[in-house]
Amino acid sequence: MPSPKTTSWIFRSLAQIAVFALVGGASACRAERTQIVVLVDTDFAVPSHMGSVRVVVTDPRDRSPIVQPIELKGASASGCSDAPNGARFCIPLSLLLVPSANRPVDAPVELRVEGIAGTDALTGAVLVSRSARMAFAQGQTLRLPMFLARDCEGVICPSDFTCAEGARCIPIDRPPGVVRVDPRTGAPLDGALVDGSLDDAVAPIDAPLRDASSSNRFDASVEASMDAATDAGSDAAPDVRDPLAPLCAAPSCPSLAALSAGLDFTCARLSNGRVACWGANDRGQLGRGTSTARSGDGSGGLASPEFVAGVVGSSVLSAGDDHACASTSTGGSRHLVCWGSNRDGALATGSGSPWIPTPTIVAYFTGRGAPDQLALGRESAYALLGAQIIGWGHNADRAIGFGPAVTVANPAPVVAPSQLRSIVARARGMCSIGRSAVQCLGANTGQRFGAVAADGAMLTAPQAIDVSLRRDQLALAPSFACGIQSDRVSCWGENRRSGVLGRVPAAGAPRTIVVAQPVDVGDDNISELALGADFALARSNDGAVYCWGSNAEGACAFGTQATDGAVTPATTAPRRIVFPSRFRSPARAIVAGDGHACAFDAGNVVWCWGRNANAQAGQPVTADPRSRAIVTPSPVPIPIPPA
Repeated sequence: MPSPKTTSWIFRSLAQIAVFALVGGASACRAERTQIVVLVDTDFAVPSHMGSVRVVVTDPRDRSPIVQPIELKGASASGCSDAPNGARFCIPLSLLLVPSANRPVDAPVELRVEGIAGTDALTGAVLVSRSARMAFAQGQTLRLPMFLARDCEGVICPSDFTCAEGARCIPIDRPPGVVRVDPRTGAPLDGALVDGSLDDAVAPIDAPLRDASSSNRFDASVEASMDAATDAGSDAAPDVRDPLAPLCAAPSCPSLAALSAGLDFTCARLSNGRVACWGANDRGQLGRGTSTARSGDGSGGLASPEFVAGVVGSSVLSAGDDHACASTSTGGSRHLVCWGSNRDGALATGSGSPWIPTPTIVAYFTGRGAPDQLALGRESAYALLGAQIIGWGHNADRAIGFGPAVTVANPAPVVAPSQLRSIVARARGMCSIGRSAVQCLGANTGQRFGAVAADGAMLTAPQAIDVSLRRDQLALAPSFACGIQSDRVSCWGENRRSGVLGRVPAAGAPRTIVVAQPVDVGDDNISELALGADFALARSNDGAVYCWGSNAEGACAFGTQATDGAVTPATTAPRRIVFPSRFRSPARAIVAGDGHACAFDAGNVVWCWGRNANAQAGQPVTADPRSRAIVTPSPVPIPIPPA
């Protein structure tokens, strides 16, 4: 394969992440140079199918990116493309990453390479992308292969995973094939393997969307070690510890992978596949084998997170109003288990019990493998399995999309758009996001599905809504919705007095105004949205978190609290949340329940705030009314993972 010539293009991050250049041979580099040589190759036809590449280098500490577009016009596997300024681009491409002078060598750097259809590398459609997170090695040259595989076109992997050859989702912090090389010759050094092969880096598996059969693949050795940890008693009550302490000190310590919030409870999924929950448990929402009766004042939650017994190797997790589901690995197979409220068949277990506090296998997925994504609503659930949406539960508002049946107790396929990417659900309804269309069904309360139907009407079959999304970001609330359009947040639906559409109504205006068309909220560079019943959250590309809407119980994390627990001001226009000084920026994820919210930081610490009547914000409920509303984000002590 040809080797591209060294160019004079040098790029320096404003945040001092790294300096990198497009280079060819490394013969001019000294042996002690600290650097990462990235080799980008593809099996797409170049340039007829993949016409350009976009490279993004990011510092996880402050999320400041370097973005470099590369046009591949004229390039092919057997030739190169010469740019007017003398630069030459070939397949494979070779890129050099060098740490800046003030950067700790062992600090991680994230690299994302995107293959673009056409020659517009800045705004063109992304065919496929691949990501890696790794650290430099002092005085050593590391070679990082990044293969853009045709198998990965249309595949969506969860956060902190990326698609690799064979359409497999692998952890971005375990890039396969990394070797130490001689910078003068490019030849691997003896014992140069830095990380495992691709097959060693495929667990926990999150199966790609386009291949239902691949969800049955699993690394048995990893599964066995997880099962052994469970058998050793890891589901016992966690040790009491400092919530700001690391989860564990071992190099292999798992990190936080995802959060999910129900009506008044919260769950966290760790990268080792364990799931811990806290908050309301009156319907067994926490999966602890028992329910917790509410007291006369309505409280009855459990503030201390504990692992959900028997859930190991989980790659997907979702919480609905009063129930939750997660994938798990048992007996050499991957399953879907659900727990909590079983009203209207929400758990699809065949049981008539009103709630089931122990994770129970959903038989439909046995033999089919665990879903790729989950989205739970009010007594309903949806799973993405290959190119299909599988739905079950409450159907009075046609939220499952089947005839007149009030209950769909047995999971069944729901009509889905072509080139399906993701699904979202809330209350009695859901939306599916395809490559070029968004389709919704269920209750259009407050015009949350836009003008496609009247306020409160039922969409009995999926209908396309008039919204153009970027990054597949759409969030639903019971009566409004928000999405990212051209890097800006737009919201539509019921704009209550709280101003959840980004506009607080003027004094004397009607209490509720319904807006069917998207309203620009005004925040740009947003990467994630989360909606409560009457407030909205947005996380920016640099990890800042913004909030607007109701702050009556501290959901926007500011204001003052009276002795009776009331929070002033009660509403707010969009404003940035100020986290305590021990919060390690950037925020890596956000979730919102009915009246509470949570985020986790770069130090793998969960922080929650807002309504806490059932300890859903992770703080004990006491006789003090102020304990029912947490105004300042507070850390939640996730259990110490099993060794």
